Amino acid sequence: MAEGIRINDAAVEISSAGLEALVNRQAAAVTVTRLDLSASPEALNALLAGLTPEGQAPPSVQVSDGRLQLSGAKDGKAFALDLQVGGFRLELSEAGLRLVSQSRPPGG
Repeated sequence: MAEGIRINDAAVEISSAGLEALVNRQAAAVTVTRLDLSASPEALNALLAGLTPEGQAPPSVQVSDGRLQLSGAKDGKAFALDLQVGGFRLELSEAGLRLVSQSRPPGG
Protein backbone atom coordinates (compact mmCIF):
# COMPACT_ATOMS: atom_id res chain seq x y z
CA MET A 1 0.00 0.00 0.00
CA ALA A 2 1.20 3.51 -0.73
CA GLU A 3 1.76 5.83 2.21
CA GLY A 4 -1.53 6.71 3.84
CA ILE A 5 -4.78 5.26 5.06
CA ARG A 6 -6.98 3.18 2.80
CA ILE A 7 -10.59 2.15 3.36
CA ASN A 8 -10.78 -1.25 1.68
CA ASP A 9 -14.45 -1.82 2.46
CA ALA A 10 -17.10 0.05 4.42
CA ALA A 11 -20.82 0.24 4.91
CA VAL A 12 -22.20 3.56 6.13
CA GLU A 13 -25.78 4.57 6.83
CA ILE A 14 -27.16 8.12 7.04
CA SER A 15 -30.87 8.70 7.63
CA SER A 16 -32.82 11.21 5.54
CA ALA A 17 -33.00 13.59 8.50
CA GLY A 18 -29.31 13.05 9.19
CA LEU A 19 -28.42 13.79 5.57
CA GLU A 20 -30.46 16.99 5.62
CA ALA A 21 -28.73 18.11 8.84
CA LEU A 22 -25.33 17.23 7.36
CA VAL A 23 -26.01 19.15 4.13
CA ASN A 24 -27.17 22.18 6.16
CA ARG A 25 -24.06 21.88 8.36
CA GLN A 26 -26.20 21.57 11.47
CA ALA A 27 -25.14 18.14 12.68
CA ALA A 28 -23.69 14.82 11.60
CA ALA A 29 -25.03 11.39 12.47
CA VAL A 30 -23.43 8.47 10.65
CA THR A 31 -23.70 4.76 11.42
CA VAL A 32 -20.83 2.50 10.34
CA THR A 33 -21.87 -1.17 10.06
CA ARG A 34 -18.76 -2.58 8.36
CA LEU A 35 -15.19 -1.29 8.18
CA ASP A 36 -11.98 -2.68 6.70
CA LEU A 37 -9.24 -0.07 7.01
CA SER A 38 -5.48 -0.21 6.35
CA ALA A 39 -2.88 2.27 7.62
CA SER A 40 0.70 2.28 6.39
CA PRO A 41 3.60 2.58 8.84
CA GLU A 42 4.19 6.07 7.43
CA ALA A 43 0.59 7.06 8.22
CA LEU A 44 0.86 5.63 11.75
CA ASN A 45 4.08 7.58 12.35
CA ALA A 46 2.46 10.77 11.00
CA LEU A 47 -0.50 10.28 13.37
CA LEU A 48 1.85 9.75 16.33
CA ALA A 49 3.82 12.86 15.37
CA GLY A 50 0.62 14.89 15.19
CA LEU A 51 -0.58 13.64 18.58
CA THR A 52 2.75 14.21 20.36
CA PRO A 53 2.95 17.43 22.39
CA GLU A 54 5.09 20.17 20.86
CA GLY A 55 8.73 20.00 21.88
CA GLN A 56 8.72 16.23 22.43
CA ALA A 57 10.06 13.62 20.06
CA PRO A 58 7.26 11.41 18.75
CA PRO A 59 7.43 7.65 19.18
CA SER A 60 8.07 5.58 16.06
CA VAL A 61 6.26 2.57 14.66
CA GLN A 62 7.60 -0.31 12.62
CA VAL A 63 5.25 -2.91 11.17
CA SER A 64 6.00 -6.29 9.62
CA ASP A 65 4.00 -9.50 9.17
CA GLY A 66 2.55 -10.36 12.56
CA ARG A 67 4.54 -7.73 14.42
CA LEU A 68 4.17 -4.11 15.54
CA GLN A 69 7.03 -2.32 17.30
CA LEU A 70 6.57 1.01 19.04
CA SER A 71 9.53 2.84 20.57
CA GLY A 72 10.30 6.27 21.91
CA ALA A 73 11.31 8.26 24.96
CA LYS A 74 9.50 10.42 27.47
CA ASP A 75 11.14 12.55 30.11
CA GLY A 76 14.50 11.07 29.12
CA LYS A 77 13.33 7.48 29.69
CA ALA A 78 13.17 5.08 26.77
CA PHE A 79 10.22 2.78 26.19
CA ALA A 80 9.56 0.00 23.72
CA LEU A 81 6.54 -2.16 22.98
CA ASP A 82 6.97 -5.19 20.73
CA LEU A 83 3.69 -6.90 19.81
CA GLN A 84 4.37 -10.24 18.13
CA VAL A 85 0.79 -11.44 17.98
CA GLY A 86 -0.17 -11.63 14.32
CA GLY A 87 -3.31 -9.55 14.63
CA PHE A 88 -6.09 -8.25 16.83
CA ARG A 89 -9.83 -8.56 17.05
CA LEU A 90 -11.76 -5.74 18.70
CA GLU A 91 -14.97 -6.71 20.49
CA LEU A 92 -17.56 -4.18 21.65
CA SER A 93 -20.00 -4.94 24.46
CA GLU A 94 -21.84 -3.27 27.33
CA ALA A 95 -18.77 -4.02 29.46
CA GLY A 96 -16.62 -1.88 27.14
CA LEU A 97 -13.91 -2.67 24.60
CA ARG A 98 -12.01 -5.92 24.49
CA LEU A 99 -8.89 -6.29 22.36
CA VAL A 100 -8.02 -9.95 21.70
CA SER A 101 -4.80 -11.10 20.02
CA GLN A 102 -4.89 -13.57 17.17
CA SER A 103 -2.27 -16.18 16.33
CA ARG A 104 0.94 -15.22 14.55
CA PRO A 105 1.33 -16.60 11.06
CA PRO A 106 3.43 -19.78 10.82
CA GLY A 107 7.12 -18.95 10.73
CA GLY A 108 6.34 -15.36 11.78
